[in-house]
Amino acid sequence: MLGWTRIGLVSITVFFLLIGAVAQAATDQFNVTINLDGTATVNGQPATNILKSDARLDTLTIPILKDVTGLRPRIEVIATLPVTMAAEWQPRLRPNRCSCRVIDSREGDRTFRMVAEGVNVGASLSFEAEFAPGILQLPLSARAIRSTEAAGTWFLVFALLVLLATLGFLIHLMWELYEIRKFKIKPTPLDRPPNDLAPAIISLIPSGKITNHTLAAMLISLAERGFVTLTQAGEHLVFTEAQPVDLTGPGFALGSFPTDQIPAGERAKAAKEGVTIAEKYLLAKLFTQMKRSVTEEDIAKRVGRHLSSFKIGKLYAEFYDQVTKEGYFIRNPHTVHLHYRGLGIGVFFLGLTGFIGSFFLPGDKLFLELTLVLVMLSGRIVTKMVPYLPLLTVTGQAEWARWAGFRAYLGETSPLDAAIPGSQFFTYLSYALAFDLLEPWAKRFGGRLAVAPSWYKSSPSKQTVTDFAAEIDHLRRTVAVALASIHEHTVRSTGATSLTTQPEKNYTVS
Repeated sequence: MLGWTRIGLVSITVFFLLIGAVAQAATDQFNVTINLDGTATVNGQPATNILKSDARLDTLTIPILKDVTGLRPRIEVIATLPVTMAAEWQPRLRPNRCSCRVIDSREGDRTFRMVAEGVNVGASLSFEAEFAPGILQLPLSARAIRSTEAAGTWFLVFALLVLLATLGFLIHLMWELYEIRKFKIKPTPLDRPPNDLAPAIISLIPSGKITNHTLAAMLISLAERGFVTLTQAGEHLVFTEAQPVDLTGPGFALGSFPTDQIPAGERAKAAKEGVTIAEKYLLAKLFTQMKRSVTEEDIAKRVGRHLSSFKIGKLYAEFYDQVTKEGYFIRNPHTVHLHYRGLGIGVFFLGLTGFIGSFFLPGDKLFLELTLVLVMLSGRIVTKMVPYLPLLTVTGQAEWARWAGFRAYLGETSPLDAAIPGSQFFTYLSYALAFDLLEPWAKRFGGRLAVAPSWYKSSPSKQTVTDFAAEIDHLRRTVAVALASIHEHTVRSTGATSLTTQPEKNYTVS
């Protein structure tokens, strides 16, 4: 009996030894060593580690097992860290898709033991350690990443501030639009101009922008008042100075007055001659002291020699100042257009530059990129609002309401009464050009014949209104467009209304 008892004890002992041996054999052990430079090894081999570094924390993640294919009763990880890391931070073993039990323990000053029991199929295990910034002696590339991430945070703050400022500015502009445009005045239909306001001025209201239609209306107005004659020579137009105007002043002949302000004597002289300073700049651009007759080909050649023109720039500046002083606009139209457009373009390209630069920043950038897109969009909206600004004063709106009735008359589609002669086309020609209604105004005459006025020499001198309209529109599409294309952008000076430009360098050909 005693013999069988001994045999049983021996058998049980052997059984448990075998179980322990099997369990020991089923334990997978991994030795992880972390270095101060952020690198690591697993069982002596370089680890595929992922170091995430930012301004607040350095996180080291090392895959141990990925997508386990068979049951693993026990996984053991022995981690050795530098003393500076181990003193304050506790590493851990993070399971993923695993119902296993993880036990973390500290074995010494630098050593940690992490055990995962019952690792199922499909599970993954990763070793993680977190360190305060400055413990890891990161290489230059990692430090650069940390810097860019920190910069990305400030970049986002800056982008949000720009967006909020731009949105605030847009709200301010829309409020101004509401405040001014709530003064509504209904236009009264008119079959004649309500007053003697110059057609070129009418073309600025309500947009506040000088266009080729403005210059064409100014040219025809000068011709109607006897300062210029137009001759149709084949397919080309010839401009001749019919009534001399003194263009010997340095601002007209040489391209520069001694100061930004037009001298009072020059203004008095222009008023006595029956022209405005802006019209004198236009005449100075068309004619020289030695050449009082030019073709549209001559003008095209002059335009081709200049990217911009001081005289046309001064024409714009003078004209903008004139309509502002007469009380039609709250502020100088040109400077408001220039400032708002510059602001919108600047905001747009600031957002675009930031958006491109965000691709070089690490981490999740969706919110930053969305903010920058909104910055670009807001800048674009500011630019698109420019045609509606500056805002007309109450005086300007009332003036526009008076002229809107006459504008509607010129643009109607119904034919004119048969008693109205074809010569009436030339009576309101400059206004039709100013309103960009030349073609509709001509169509109202149907096939009616008209005789060319004394300031317009055409062959034949009597033809349909439609043919005359085509010839005049050729003037707008060639000469006026060419002159408008060399408009030099003027900028504000220190004076209240003065604008400065650089004088033309070529004094013999204006």
